[in-house]
Amino acid sequence: MTDFITSVANANFKALFERKKTTKTKLKYMIFIIHHHVAEKEWYKTAAASIGVTPDACSGANVGDRNDQWKKKADRLKQIK
Repeated sequence: MTDFITSVANANFKALFERKKTTKTKLKYMIFIIHHHVAEKEWYKTAAASIGVTPDACSGANVGDRNDQWKKKADRLKQIK
């Protein structure tokens, strides 16, 4: 959990992305969701670049049918204000 918090604070998810057990598509999608709650405009671009993708790759991450319950739970985070 500490690694995740540090990744969010630093907009750098490279270490998490490179772990064998990381579901890369889910991590991209989480970056997309988190960016809604970060005031710094460059955070999203920096976070996406840290894993070698663009923000579009994060917002378009396909976590569809197989992960439907996970996606529904993750999408609830977008509603937090």
